[in-house]
Amino acid sequence: KNLLLQPEDLQGLYGNQLITQLLGELTKNQGESNESTLHYPERGESSSLESTTHKVINPGMPKVSPDNTGPPRSWDSVRTLKERLRAPLIVQNNVKKDQMAPSEVVVHVGIPVLLHRWTNKLELRCEAVGNPEPAVSWSKNGKELVYGNRVEKLPDGSLKILAPSEADAGRYTCTARNSIGSVSLSSAVQLAAPPQAALKDADWLALLSVTERDVHTLVIRGNNTTATLKAGSALLIGCPVTGYPRPHISWFHNRQPLGNTMGISYELLAENQALKLWNVTASLTGEVSCLSVNEAGTLLQRVGIDVQGVTSPELRCLPNGLLSNQSQCMDGGANSSLTTETCTDQDCPLRWMVSPWSLCSRSCGGGQHSRRVSCHRVTAVGASDPLARDSCAGAGRKPPETQPCNTGPCVEWAASTWGQCQGQCIGPRLATQHRQVFCQNKNGTGLPHKDCSALPRPSGSRNCSSESCGVQWRVSSWTQCTATCGSHGFQSRQVVCIHQRSGKPARELHCSWSPRPANWQRCNIIPCTKTECQDTTRYCEKVKQLKLCQLVQFKVRCCDSCRDT
Repeated sequence: KNLLLQPEDLQGLYGNQLITQLLGELTKNQGESNESTLHYPERGESSSLESTTHKVINPGMPKVSPDNTGPPRSWDSVRTLKERLRAPLIVQNNVKKDQMAPSEVVVHVGIPVLLHRWTNKLELRCEAVGNPEPAVSWSKNGKELVYGNRVEKLPDGSLKILAPSEADAGRYTCTARNSIGSVSLSSAVQLAAPPQAALKDADWLALLSVTERDVHTLVIRGNNTTATLKAGSALLIGCPVTGYPRPHISWFHNRQPLGNTMGISYELLAENQALKLWNVTASLTGEVSCLSVNEAGTLLQRVGIDVQGVTSPELRCLPNGLLSNQSQCMDGGANSSLTTETCTDQDCPLRWMVSPWSLCSRSCGGGQHSRRVSCHRVTAVGASDPLARDSCAGAGRKPPETQPCNTGPCVEWAASTWGQCQGQCIGPRLATQHRQVFCQNKNGTGLPHKDCSALPRPSGSRNCSSESCGVQWRVSSWTQCTATCGSHGFQSRQVVCIHQRSGKPARELHCSWSPRPANWQRCNIIPCTKTECQDTTRYCEKVKQLKLCQLVQFKVRCCDSCRDT
């Protein structure tokens, strides 16, 4: 009844809030005198709650505003507030997103990223949750990331890198921060490098330094390496390569796995980069190749081996100085003098020899690779003599001299003009603008995006300069604390987003790229000392005007003001 008879000047912006505050004190126990009745989070916590006007529906039961943005009015609302306030958390997802095209990589931060030479776009997702909503920032190798036309931060906080190169490799860290705290999560980004020959590889050089002097050493260089050896010698063949990830190396003899060839005793060293043969025999004659494979590509290198060995199929045995056949050598026992006579094998059979494939004659629409195919005879001394093609009629089918390449249609990416720079603000005077990107053929006919997936895709968005994003947070001075002592005093201030030049208010969304300052905090958190008859809340004058001194709770808190009532 007393509330309904008060003048209108008590119904201002804080009038209803004040009445609700006073009514809330009715629910307190008398043993809690000398303290404000508002309850807030534990010391050190803050929030971005807004001040709102509250209506008193039931004088005996104060209500919290419908949007739950004002200060809490009861233990239940305090509990709700504590549940809502959360430090930032970055959602981790170990599953790669479905890719729009093989050339586009989209992953969540926290997962190591391996990019390939055909990758033209990388998007690192950073999904952060928290209350207040956290602001997201990026750094590379511990330093703040510099954005540009190729590296940009998207409105949802994700990081996009177009046409990634070796310069983009590093450790990228996403940091989510709000007024409660901050959290970070990183991804290591590396570019895959296909296998390449590396004559100065540390493992290979170290192996050479400890190799015996009587061991022949040979390094495979491309596909034109040849070597002539004597039977019974030891050989070390090197295939040093570099690449990322570390290439896996396999060895072959005449295009078959080396282990399938009978009569060859070998050992693999230096992570398969070296092949050691203890006793070279005629069975090694032919082509020895090493195949290096990793996620970025393959490298096949070959060496031609010609062995000058013992005469076969018989061995020459000289018991008592007379020539004999192999059976006599085997039956001669310990008294026989078994020797071998070095010799030169006969000329190799005629064979086809081919040169490497040329570059494709066309970049699209169907072209051709070409190469030279010729007939050769390798003599017993290792010389290669070219012959007329008809001479190799018995050497098997002639290898093809041409093969098709780049048979796909001639397509290209096309893009519309850039739209207006009016996207969400992602930094001071920094927004985003977009454009349409589509795939088409040379005649301008639209095609599905997958037809252009092998080509670098132009960006559909970029950062741009916008004066509408020249905004900042502005705060007012703190209000007087609601209590002089106890653990429930609080004070508030106004927090608004304004334009830096005009000082006019702007939508808070434009300032969301930076953390929003807290608009209330606890204060006067000191124990209350019991003294004789004094006011312990700044509302006592209003309590007297509202004639609430007759209530015991207010009479105790406003002892001095209610002394004469």
